[in-house]
Amino acid sequence: MSDNLPDTVRIGDWRFLPRRHVLHRDDEQRRLPRRLALILAELARTPGVTVERGTLIEAAWQRRGVDEEALSRAIAELRQALGDDAREPRYIETIPKGGYRLVATVVLEPDAAVSNPEDATSPPAPLNPSPVAPAAAAPRPSPTRARRTTWLIVAALLTLLTLGVGLWSRSEQASKTPSSWTAARLAREHPFLSAAGAERDPRFSPDDRWLAFVRREPGATGAHVWVAQRDGAAARVITTEDGHYASPVFVPGSSDLTYERRSDNRCEVWRQPLFSHDPPQRLADCAARADASGLDWSHDGNRLALVVPGATPNTTGIAMLEVGAKTPRLLTAGEGGDGPDALPRFSPDGRYIAFVRGSVGERRLLQLDLAAPTAEPHVLIADRNRIDGLAFTPGGEQIVLATDRHDYRALIAFDPLGGTVQRLGGRGAEGVDIAGDGSLLYVQKLYIANLWTTELLAPVDTTRRLTQATRYVSQPALAPDERQVAYVSTGEGRETVWLRNLEDGTERRLPLDPALRWVRPAFTPDGTALWLTGYGDDGAHAWQHALGSGHTTRLDGAAAQAVAMRAGDDSHRVMARPQGTHFALFRLRGETAQAITGAEAIDEFQVAGHWLAFVAGDDALQLLDLDHDDAAHPIAQVSGDRRYAWHLRDDALYFLGADPDTSLLQRLNLDDRTLNSLGRLAPNTTGPSLQITRDGRRAIFGRVERVDVDLMMADAP
Repeated sequence: MSDNLPDTVRIGDWRFLPRRHVLHRDDEQRRLPRRLALILAELARTPGVTVERGTLIEAAWQRRGVDEEALSRAIAELRQALGDDAREPRYIETIPKGGYRLVATVVLEPDAAVSNPEDATSPPAPLNPSPVAPAAAAPRPSPTRARRTTWLIVAALLTLLTLGVGLWSRSEQASKTPSSWTAARLAREHPFLSAAGAERDPRFSPDDRWLAFVRREPGATGAHVWVAQRDGAAARVITTEDGHYASPVFVPGSSDLTYERRSDNRCEVWRQPLFSHDPPQRLADCAARADASGLDWSHDGNRLALVVPGATPNTTGIAMLEVGAKTPRLLTAGEGGDGPDALPRFSPDGRYIAFVRGSVGERRLLQLDLAAPTAEPHVLIADRNRIDGLAFTPGGEQIVLATDRHDYRALIAFDPLGGTVQRLGGRGAEGVDIAGDGSLLYVQKLYIANLWTTELLAPVDTTRRLTQATRYVSQPALAPDERQVAYVSTGEGRETVWLRNLEDGTERRLPLDPALRWVRPAFTPDGTALWLTGYGDDGAHAWQHALGSGHTTRLDGAAAQAVAMRAGDDSHRVMARPQGTHFALFRLRGETAQAITGAEAIDEFQVAGHWLAFVAGDDALQLLDLDHDDAAHPIAQVSGDRRYAWHLRDDALYFLGADPDTSLLQRLNLDDRTLNSLGRLAPNTTGPSLQITRDGRRAIFGRVERVDVDLMMADAP
């Protein structure tokens, strides 16, 4: 955004700081959302010259699929921030059939820079002393230039560090500030450090003056750790070695930062000094699976909570590493196939560790009492939801969660003593952290996803969009006659189910109870009804919706405890229901439910004819002949987006191959077990994301088209 622009640009009455997305005028300051700052910067590069709409869209969104209406709304918001009037413009003029033009006077103010850092009497220590190669995308600098660049980075950081020895000390305001969060307090949120990259895992330093976060630049395959001053100044990347970084956390009582680094199917925890020549120190191995991350230090800096491989293969557990110890001590067993343990956070008094258990979309909130090491973790929130982040308030009165527990992803405040839940807001929230002074920082990620279709093995690309949503469409389910497809949409806030006629393109929303969240549609074998999973205050249950009458009834009898139902025909019915702390599969024979051996800890399952396929907690896609097999046979390892990107037919199983770089769709013939490749396909929505027609020639799949990411901050009162 700030290419060819200095740190400060004077535009009319305003001073614009393009790198920090801030407008200044006298004593007034306004922070702009990322897309508005990008648009203003693009206009400021050529003042008085018309900038085409397509150029502004490319600058602000860096993605296709954004129409001119979105740009018009953004220009209106930018005019409001500048105090401009479209009818008598003093800043931005609309050029009919052309674009927009910046008509205010623009003055580029020169940057204040260090002319020769090598003249300093005491040159600062390298910020990134690790002897590793720079990122592959960047050219290798000469030794002199690299040293000069490093000193400039550290000079910028050290001049902002007011503590002489650079120690992260706990904020003294923590005990003085009312720390409970309400919706009214969160309403004062504002964008922080919006940029073209995708940010996640934000964390405050213990003294509340610095922030760390992970950023993936557009087009990059990996992500790196960044640090910035609390007001967004001096944002710098501190990792250079290729990899996928996560969970940066400042170490109390030091000037160090810890983080996870995943590469080559390994995960390691590193501790990196920021203001000394000391090399980074490898602390421990961590869980390699990307959906099981998380680090947190106790407030005294003596204990590190981390996620490690569990007691059994393909599981994870919470562990604690004492300062000076060589190996972490496992705190949770990570057994039972209930999905991975992740996101550990110490309570302010250091007695408890809160964490989540389960696959990403089916997580529960638990708490471990460190004063009772032999006790089982206590379940705080038993119903299963997507939980992407959690943080204690400074006094421990609340745990703020980024979750979809209420209709859509947002922030809620949970009282661990009273068990009450309060919705705060912050639509699209993912990671979250709370400073010692009570300020809150979270990632806001807004998605647009639609259903797409393509002809398999066609000589030309036939991919086209089926739905035209501006929110999130996913979980397609083809009708037996293949004339309709059911899907889940968040277009009205809470998830609900729609039907699309594939012949004439008409769509209709099913008349379902708006008090519930409706997901995972599946047609009955005769196509007259849909089985659905409904989430309410009393948990998840399986329902049947009759397409003719529009009536929806909860399953009863042997299926009364079911959360999902599938069938190949009347004699091959399978349901998922709770068993202990996870979901297991049962075959229904009349009014009798018989457990299916080995089908525990299920994330997804499908039935076609006499075949059953499912994915369990070990990421294995497994296949079972309900008429002849006693045990399921593993077919492939699936994880991430591929965990749900498969479809079972009565003659074939379709799934994505193991190579993450090719996304080849594979067809396994169920009769002779031959395997064929059908071309590239990239379904990536949550939940079941792929359907194949009976003749194997056409695919319908969910695809995320755009993701807008901002770091949002709500300051303490």
